[in-house]
Amino acid sequence: MRRIVGLLMVAVALVIVPAPARAATPFTVGQGVNPKIAVAPNGTGYVVWGIPERGSGTDAAIGFCRIPAGGTACDRLFTIEYPGTATNDVLSPGNVTVTAESDTRIRVTGSCWQCLGAGVTEAVVRFVSSNGGSTAPMGEPGLGTTPTTNGVGPDGI
Repeated sequence: MRRIVGLLMVAVALVIVPAPARAATPFTVGQGVNPKIAVAPNGTGYVVWGIPERGSGTDAAIGFCRIPAGGTACDRLFTIEYPGTATNDVLSPGNVTVTAESDTRIRVTGSCWQCLGAGVTEAVVRFVSSNGGSTAPMGEPGLGTTPTTNGVGPDGI
């Protein structure tokens, strides 16, 4: 009887042990610097990265990729342009962030140099998608000159 119980316990343990996780195949979402990742509650992944100024007439920007849950590539890929017409230089590491506040509200924040026009040299700009990244996140007014002064809004960056 003990032997049957012991074999039964081993059989149950083998059924309960999960299969090893399979590693995903890596892929490139775009070229740039300082990538950041967020995952929405529904498993959709969002990747953003800074795209530095690429020479005269090509202002800095933010790359945006949406990856569906279980996906192996971006199903939405956008370049988000900073507002303004002056030279926009992406600043130091940590300058681009993404937050998945829900399955549909995605917030992208970026810092830039001379991107809000006359007299504003450094700014933090927020872009929001209210449809889960189906369309490119839209810009909201600049949050201020730096996050340490008046750059943090009442609901965060």
